Amino acid sequence: MEIIIIHYHLRKGGVSSIIKMQAESIHQYMEHTDFFLLTGESSVEAPFYEYRHVSEKALNYLHKTNYTKDEIIKLRDDCIDILKPLMYKNTILHIHNLNLGKNPILTLAVNVLIHQGVRVVNHCHDFAEDRPENMQFFKHFTDKLGISTKELFYPNKRNVFYISLNSVDEKRLQNEGIPSHQVQRLFNPVNFPENAPDPFVAKQKIIQTFQLDKEKLIFIYPVRAIRRKNIAEFILLCALFKEYGCFLITLPPENPEEIMDYVDWKFFCKAQQIPVIFEAGLNMKFETIIAGADKCLTTSIREGFGMVFVEPWIYQTEVFGRRLNNIVQDLETQDLKYPGLYDRIIVTSENLDFADCSNDLKKEIILNVLENREERKRFLETNPDLEKLLEKPDWELIKHNRDKVLDHFSEENFSKQLYAIYQQLIQAK
Repeated sequence: MEIIIIHYHLRKGGVSSIIKMQAESIHQYMEHTDFFLLTGESSVEAPFYEYRHVSEKALNYLHKTNYTKDEIIKLRDDCIDILKPLMYKNTILHIHNLNLGKNPILTLAVNVLIHQGVRVVNHCHDFAEDRPENMQFFKHFTDKLGISTKELFYPNKRNVFYISLNSVDEKRLQNEGIPSHQVQRLFNPVNFPENAPDPFVAKQKIIQTFQLDKEKLIFIYPVRAIRRKNIAEFILLCALFKEYGCFLITLPPENPEEIMDYVDWKFFCKAQQIPVIFEAGLNMKFETIIAGADKCLTTSIREGFGMVFVEPWIYQTEVFGRRLNNIVQDLETQDLKYPGLYDRIIVTSENLDFADCSNDLKKEIILNVLENREERKRFLETNPDLEKLLEKPDWELIKHNRDKVLDHFSEENFSKQLYAIYQQLIQAK
């Protein structure tokens, strides 16, 4: 059996980290299984150097939209010509985010191969339907060809298997007409470090590196700061509690479409003297910065799996922030507990959620709580769960959740389930 793992790129990020663990799983736990990585970018991050990889720029994100029908068909056929010679009798294409809408040509090509009998695993981290700009981009191609997006996104064929990251997306795929035996929720594995940093030593290193007040708590948001991570809400928390804690975000966005919004928020914080430390992860290892934090924060409004709800417990760091039911309800079925999450932040008498506000209104709200102590008091009275941020770490909770993560999210568990999926596809007729 040979697995070809396909993704648009192998840059640092959530999907790439899962691909790295997938590659390790195949290498360590699946005998008689060969694999290589096929990516759209020529640059490959260091963690992938040890694995065989092939780069084809036709698989990268597309940006141009003014293709004619004939051009689309030619590009699709060119993509098929790239993929087809790589496949043998027992080859499986394991494609991450085929339905994202970032490269409709690849989706079109794979759809043709599926109808020709090629075995495909569609690993769905995100969906174009949740991103209007992606759907609009994709429809340019489907409209030219006169076919439906559903036909391309969700072919119901025995030689296709769909992986979701949570039960909500699993149900979504079933509602699209995919039989339940061809869809599986597969939790992302968590990397368990052999020598995790000592929390006290790590905290001292953070304090020294960033010249922090050692009397204050340290709150870290370990993300690449794209829009769906909702960093305005993290900045709001800093404005509310800057007297008690230091607030750090790890990484900037890489997508050019995200950078303008990010720079705007950085400029706002600098202009208003809101002491958020941006890009902390560029100066320190991820493991150190997570282990040394008093709490790990998340204000994201959309996740596929939500590693931030799972991984910090391994480093003995408690999780606080916005509850995402589609993620947390699955984790709670594995007996993880999340007393430190809030459902939303209310900002008006009409019960408007802060995350739904325009950027201008968000800035106005942040400035109000920053400059007016009475406004800050009223805001916290309306949102009393936010003050849980300042509570001391619950070491019994941390131990409990750490043990559950070790039990349920190991690379070995992930590998066994993934291998069973591959075997089902190989045996499908």
